[in-house]
Amino acid sequence: MTQNPDIVVVGAGPAGAAAAICTASAGLRTVLLDGDGGVDEQPGETLHPGVEGLFRELGVENAVKAAAKIRHEGHWSETAQERRFLRFGRDRNGSWRGFQIRRNDLRQILLHRADQVGVSIRRERAAKPISESAKICGVQTRKADIGCRILIDASGGAHWSARAARERIDVASSPLVAWYGWARSPFAARFAAPVFAVNGTGWTWIAQVDSEICAWVRLGFSQTAERLGPPPQLAEFDIIGRERGADVTWRTAAAHAGKGFFRVGDAGAVLDPGASHGVLRAIMTGMVAARYSFQILKMGQEASAKAASYDQWIKQMLNRDVSVLRKLYRTYATAGGPAFASSTVADQIS
Repeated sequence: MTQNPDIVVVGAGPAGAAAAICTASAGLRTVLLDGDGGVDEQPGETLHPGVEGLFRELGVENAVKAAAKIRHEGHWSETAQERRFLRFGRDRNGSWRGFQIRRNDLRQILLHRADQVGVSIRRERAAKPISESAKICGVQTRKADIGCRILIDASGGAHWSARAARERIDVASSPLVAWYGWARSPFAARFAAPVFAVNGTGWTWIAQVDSEICAWVRLGFSQTAERLGPPPQLAEFDIIGRERGADVTWRTAAAHAGKGFFRVGDAGAVLDPGASHGVLRAIMTGMVAARYSFQILKMGQEASAKAASYDQWIKQMLNRDVSVLRKLYRTYATAGGPAFASSTVADQIS
């Protein structure tokens, strides 16, 4: 008879893979459900330097450095008034540097590491969580029911477990869509140091991610559903495919942890990419949820206390990010900009 795992992680993005690596490395039997297969490219290839220490802890630092052909010490900030370089900082080891790496390359590195440490990776899509006495105790897929002691939901912004349980999702901004894509040119190195340009109508982010390829992201402040194409700064580049849109409306699950579960990355909360460290936050939340899971299952610590601690930590982190975004948008958004001055994530989750 097959023994149920200790942990089931739903979703194999950065948050889910990081959680699975940590739980398996700590001796917990871990299943990672990868229902998407990772065939689609996604934005988020520019990573904050704070992620380097997390990569080291996960055992993927060298692999990421080998795959990230471009590193940067900061980015250019452009407004109508000025253009200045914002440096990350430095310590006794030198300047801090971010990573520019294709999202699928990072995905494969993390999944390879998960396999190395004994994670059972299954190409199955989770259908719904299984509950018993108001506690999550497993996951139903099309192939089988999988019991577990703790579920880690890393399913992304669809908020799979929260919606399955009919829990509240607090929406804290007007609808926001980030449009993104890629462009090719021999002059891609112009954006080896990424550029963040902001004005009264929105912001644009452009970063070189490969030898001749730049990634771009645009977000408009207008509350209309305007489709945004490639930025004018890339007019001389060859556009790769059609732009795509991602729903980045600010929203948060009412609870980020509870009886038998943790929610990590976008499964817990979504902010738009202007927060600048979405992948860092995803990986960090996955690792912390894994640490708390170990403390509950192996050290006998009180599950409800760990869930409450995790929930409060997430909310404090969101409040900090919201404060930064509100300041940015209040400074630059003209009339008709995003509506979150009076109803914010901070109001909803405090």
